[in-house]
Amino acid sequence: MGINAILVDRRSTMNRHPKARNLNVRSVEIFRALGIEAAIRKWDFPREARRIMWLESFCGEELAKISFDNELATRCSPCEPAALSQARLEDLLRNSIQEDHVSIQYETEFIDFVEEKDSLIATLQKKTGETFQIRAKYLLAADGARSPIRKLLEIPVLGREDLGKFVSIYFKADPYPIAPYRPSLAYFMLGEASFGRFIQSVNCKDEWLMGIKLSPEMEKGDTDFHTEYCLQIIRETFEIPDLKIEILDIEFWYMRVQIAKNFR
Repeated sequence: MGINAILVDRRSTMNRHPKARNLNVRSVEIFRALGIEAAIRKWDFPREARRIMWLESFCGEELAKISFDNELATRCSPCEPAALSQARLEDLLRNSIQEDHVSIQYETEFIDFVEEKDSLIATLQKKTGETFQIRAKYLLAADGARSPIRKLLEIPVLGREDLGKFVSIYFKADPYPIAPYRPSLAYFMLGEASFGRFIQSVNCKDEWLMGIKLSPEMEKGDTDFHTEYCLQIIRETFEIPDLKIEILDIEFWYMRVQIAKNFR
């Protein structure tokens, strides 16, 4: 039983950058059906941390907060929302795969496809440059707003393409012995010293993601975000000059708000 599938990823391994972290009730219902809800709960944030906070500064005055708990949805469902990083969720999904049905091929890129009457032929390319073809009944594009598959299908998108360029700094640190313990999914700073920065908690303890919107006024480019500069800006935002920090990853990305106009 089951559908045989091949998942291709042009990267050499899974992306460790945390990225998204909030799962709504419907998503958890689907993961429950797949048998991984219990594993998700092991990484889930405590209920009081399922919220977003707006602060004067990380150690400063709390200005506002909003909860992600959806009481109406949970009254109609056996599931509650959950919060864990996209990287950890992908780990759980990968570990739950039945290897006799699903093959994951890294360093492999989707190039093109040709539709036939009852199937399609996809052309894939290895990192070495070698190309090969596979025949499949379905093609599922799970490659984001810049999807090359969507472009091949000439499916337009609705929404704004460019809401700004951001840098995300993934790091380990434990500010709570000094900073107020206010567990939250994300903190947005509105004070003058750190305005425009936000911090996301990855594990509600010592893993964090800091986001900064890049603007011409900053006069900072990609190469300026070296380790020493990142350490400086993290300590400034936490307001702890001697905070011990381990930089794990730095990634640049563009914010988009888009959805496909139609589906095939």
